[in-house]
Amino acid sequence: MILFSLENKMERLIKTSEKTIKSFNRSLKPYLIDQVDWSLRLHQSN
Repeated sequence: MILFSLENKMERLIKTSEKTIKSFNRSLKPYLIDQVDWSLRLHQSN
């Protein structure tokens, strides 16, 4: 029984961290793309 509840907790933790990573990616990707775009422009202008 204890083992079972531990597994449940692990599953919940994994699901939560997956959600966090997804939302993190969603908010970070545009920023990263912007940065890359900006640095590329900088290199091209030189």
